[in-house]
Amino acid sequence: MDVVNTLLGVILSILAAVMPTAIYALVIWWADRYEKEPLGLLAVAFVWGAVPAVVISFLAEAVFGLPLAGLQAERLANVLELSALAPVVEEVAKALALAGLFIIFWREFDDVLDGIVYGALVGIGFGMTENLLYFLATFLEEGWDGWGMVVFLRAIVFGLNHAFFTAFSGAGLGMARQAHRGWPRWLAPALGLSVAMVFHGLHNLGVTLADESLLGWCSVG
Repeated sequence: MDVVNTLLGVILSILAAVMPTAIYALVIWWADRYEKEPLGLLAVAFVWGAVPAVVISFLAEAVFGLPLAGLQAERLANVLELSALAPVVEEVAKALALAGLFIIFWREFDDVLDGIVYGALVGIGFGMTENLLYFLATFLEEGWDGWGMVVFLRAIVFGLNHAFFTAFSGAGLGMARQAHRGWPRWLAPALGLSVAMVFHGLHNLGVTLADESLLGWCSVG
């Protein structure tokens, strides 16, 4: 692969990851019509998802995935890692930012809608970085073969997956913010995080089980 072609692939991979993300972020910001959240906090949520949450997830999955790597049943290990370990680790890593915003900037974390907005921004940031890594890996390993389909599936078809998952974690914290007392304040965040993990796990499980097909692996995240 020549230098010009490689450079073009890298640039297009970056654009393919960033441009849909910018559109999704603007749509979410626009949808919060009545009391928009501070741009600074939205940026914090997005950046956390794009960098620290990805790094934490990568390291945690590498460590906690070691026992699974020892399983003789390789297919089972792969299913467990993608459908059980990854959703738990990634949703916890993303939720850390939401917990920080909830505790430190609780005056700006008013209700369920605020939680959904912050959660979606964290998820969009995470998805952007993950997509970029997938796009680059596909291009560097396979060239242009299949690159366009991977971009279409991950950036368009499943482009809002992480936003959808992590919005539940944010909604749980928003419910806790609105609860005046008692067990809902403690149960709601745990419930929201659990729902995020379940949906994430179900998605990954479906894609993993479809791995026999040509493009099944493209949307795992």
